Amino acid sequence: MPFDRKLFWQLFAIILPLKIALAAFFVTNSFVNDLPEDPRVFGIGYVEGDSRQYYDPADDFVAGAGYSSACRMPGILPIYAPLRTVFSIPESKVIIVFIQVLLDALTCILLAFTAGHWFGSRRAFWTTLVLYAISTFVSIRAIYLLSDSLCISFLILSIWFFTQWLIHQRMSFLLISGFFLTWSLFMRPVVLIVFPILAIFVLLHRGGVKALFVNIAVFFSSFVLAIFLWSSYTKSITGNRIFLQAPLEDCMHNFSPPYKAIRNLIITSGDDFQPWVESSAANWFFDYAAKPGDPFNWPQKRLTSVYNLDSIVILRNDYLKYRSLTAEDTSSADKLDSLSHAIVKRAEKYTLAYRTEHSFDYWVTNRLIFLRKFILPFRLDDLLLPRLENMTLIQKIAKAGSLLLLLFVNFTAILSVFYWLWKQNWNWVFWAAVPWSFALGLGLFGFIEQRYLAPAYPFLLATAAGFIASFLPSNWPFFKDKF
Repeated sequence: MPFDRKLFWQLFAIILPLKIALAAFFVTNSFVNDLPEDPRVFGIGYVEGDSRQYYDPADDFVAGAGYSSACRMPGILPIYAPLRTVFSIPESKVIIVFIQVLLDALTCILLAFTAGHWFGSRRAFWTTLVLYAISTFVSIRAIYLLSDSLCISFLILSIWFFTQWLIHQRMSFLLISGFFLTWSLFMRPVVLIVFPILAIFVLLHRGGVKALFVNIAVFFSSFVLAIFLWSSYTKSITGNRIFLQAPLEDCMHNFSPPYKAIRNLIITSGDDFQPWVESSAANWFFDYAAKPGDPFNWPQKRLTSVYNLDSIVILRNDYLKYRSLTAEDTSSADKLDSLSHAIVKRAEKYTLAYRTEHSFDYWVTNRLIFLRKFILPFRLDDLLLPRLENMTLIQKIAKAGSLLLLLFVNFTAILSVFYWLWKQNWNWVFWAAVPWSFALGLGLFGFIEQRYLAPAYPFLLATAAGFIASFLPSNWPFFKDKF
């Protein structure tokens, strides 16, 4: 079925108001409405902890000082800088939010068309459209002043154009796909995981050796040019050629050697590294409200012959002391260095002991736990709703519905892969590799922040929808024609 422009615009007229309504709901029901100071721009665009790292360098660029940081790639710059030449900083940021909502609606429809082409059925098209239209896991990110929403929209655009190239064999589609994939990468470097998957598609595509080299060159041309220009620029401002973004320790003031070593110990032992997750080891170690004497039950199975619970408590107290000293102007450098070295040495010793004495847990059990927490989480971090005890009934329904839909989609996506492997439907397995490259590439190594899952979610949903659609009757009015 060719791309139906009339159907696209008819659906856009329906989906856009729905996406605006979802954004409005979370803006008006946000917990920040009860804070003394609203951390939003004009009460709409939510300013999160990392927001300044994306927008401040872009503001410096507009002011004539150049893009001032290698900590975040300048993906937002081509959109934000032109706005800043006309509008103020707050006005430009609010316009960014509206652009994100607009693209969220547009890519919702393109994702549905993509799924329809993947699975060759209108059933997959309509199932994807309905599920993604009502899903909040990605839509909520449109009101954040971060790069996630634009990253996901550009990733969907890239996959859409890539699918069109496979169907129509027009090199312009392949070029545009590579362009949007590169732009998505410049929003969130985690997208680098997708490049090898699509490169395999190109390599497996029919054609001679010459066609293969031409396809690879066209697809990667935007990536090679953009990375060359960016790495050359970072060398000019830092002295080092940085291909993606600078190391965390150069960008986060709290990412000290002791923090990094303890964080690695936490991940190695199978716990959550996110300090904002209540009851996690990272929260106990790193939360700014943490103080010596706070109770924590470090599980017995994570202890070794080298360290016990008292050792962990002492390590934490020493870290809190180190953090306190770094905030004091009177602290001597020698004293700080000595304490830092002692903490790092002990944390590395404990990490090695765990890997040695609990090798099966380290290599197998913990990886499965990470995957479960990443793919099938029992909480949602980014909805901005009040705490459960302060929620209204409508807010509780919205949060429960959002979580249940996420779990349903991701669990169904898991089932679909096993089902297609059993049926030896390799084409669909290959498409499922797009989202699962995120899930396995990040989840297995403990990087289970839900922002990392968000770029994969549209395609997990598309594979789940394709799986569901294969069991729906094909004689329903909307389902009769094939793609």
